[in-house]
Amino acid sequence: MTNWIVPANGDDYDFERYFDKHDIIYQRQGILKSVALGDTVYIYLSGSIKAVCYRCRALAIEIPRAEIPDDSEYFRNPKAIVQENKVASYMELALERSLPVAVATTLQHLRVVGYKGNMQSGQRLQGRMLEVVEAAFEGGTLPASKYATKEGKRHAYITNRYERSREARQRCIQLHGAKCKVCGFDFEQKYGELGAGFIEVHHRRPISERGAVYEVDPERDLVPLCANCHRMIHLGSSAEREYLTVEELKQHLQ
Repeated sequence: MTNWIVPANGDDYDFERYFDKHDIIYQRQGILKSVALGDTVYIYLSGSIKAVCYRCRALAIEIPRAEIPDDSEYFRNPKAIVQENKVASYMELALERSLPVAVATTLQHLRVVGYKGNMQSGQRLQGRMLEVVEAAFEGGTLPASKYATKEGKRHAYITNRYERSREARQRCIQLHGAKCKVCGFDFEQKYGELGAGFIEVHHRRPISERGAVYEVDPERDLVPLCANCHRMIHLGSSAEREYLTVEELKQHLQ
């Protein structure tokens, strides 16, 4: 499988609102004639945002504009709709994971690892650029020595926050409850009404290991974790894998 990155104007199109309602999106294929089914496609939001916020899987390619569902309600800029109607072919992409802009890989991060320019066309994602983008979606931290981002005295911190499917996330919480399955932390008990129903949801097996789009089973594939335990699972490792299971992390509790 190959990794690609495509730019899309986040000022002209409301991606956040779109993905609140849909898990499938259609993006311009442009010059990416080598994209194959099952490839990973990252969406870089250009304009004022300048960050890689979405990871998707290619389900179909070379789709003509006439076959694309009407999504005009998500365009912020009417002129952008006119330009979109001129596009010859699209890719059908399944959303795997999304990140809020505040913790996503930015254009500044990409430039630190060697990228030149302003990301105006799609391209293959590889080498150090791929490493820094994947770090964001796999719960990693950008090492300050290699990928420092100057913001006063702060450094960019990248962690996974959103799961692939909001419906699966809600179903997971309905089945397992909103308490951490490792340490038992309950946000509502600690913070009252503010924390009611809040919990992070973890994929027991990372999507990146599966290598293809799959149907999430909220009961078996997902588990609720507090933020601390979620980070510890990705920080740890075992002889078999580069992360810990829920059961393995429980053995580290003191």
